[in-house]
Amino acid sequence: MRPDGQPPALGVHWNGSLDDPEVSVAAIVGAGVDQLDFCIFSPEGSERRVTLTERLGNTVWGTVSGVGPGTHYGFRTSGHGVHPNRLLVDPYARAISGSVDWLTRPGVLRVDS
Repeated sequence: MRPDGQPPALGVHWNGSLDDPEVSVAAIVGAGVDQLDFCIFSPEGSERRVTLTERLGNTVWGTVSGVGPGTHYGFRTSGHGVHPNRLLVDPYARAISGSVDWLTRPGVLRVDS
């Protein structure tokens, strides 16, 4: 939380320091979600999930270790109308890597209601 009592800025922001050079704060609008997981992907493709537990209004956030510039990540959530196995792209991401074959993955953009 910021000194003025507001949640951190939306997106993932690196807070690297000498004590822990790979610490970031992840914050996203999570209105109506039961749980929001920050998913970190290794170069080999394994996934580590960290549940973001801080909330203020519609913003959900948390501090995540092991995340620095260039880390591959996404979000998974559970709640009304959201499938927990779908990886969500950070709408505040500064860059996105990889590609999606839109022709063979027509459900990529589908929103369940």
